[in-house]
Amino acid sequence: MFKVQIHICLNAGSADIYSILTNIQAYPAIFPFYIETREIDRNIWSVKARMNKGFFSEKKGELYEWKTKLQSDAQKLTIRTEELGPKFPLKRLEATWEISVSGEYTKIMFTHEFEIINFAFTKYILYPIVSFIIKKNSRKLLDKLIYYHNNYRND
Repeated sequence: MFKVQIHICLNAGSADIYSILTNIQAYPAIFPFYIETREIDRNIWSVKARMNKGFFSEKKGELYEWKTKLQSDAQKLTIRTEELGPKFPLKRLEATWEISVSGEYTKIMFTHEFEIINFAFTKYILYPIVSFIIKKNSRKLLDKLIYYHNNYRND
């Protein structure tokens, strides 16, 4: 299992950030590359997003759809997702948002844990590439969260 972590600190209430991140239906407004989110079963969501050219799309702007299981804990201020049936080269993909107070700021730790299909030495070749893509996409999500929060707070 491989892990990628990235974090930010916002001048915001932890409950506000938790509320924003657990409102999956609003993700297309928060994260513009998310096209559609819908609950298809209890805590199971279908997500469609426009992807950059890369592992999961052959051309920029191609739609990518996945299903994810969502678990949230309002007491611990955590949100955990598990992609159901991840696409090659991933065997497993989970993400965790951890929200905590750090002085006068709210710290948001975004962690991805993933496994790559073990096919000879492919796993070791693909790990740095997949890790880079996940970190880049995580940064993009956090940047959009900052932007959304700053506009949302100022309304």
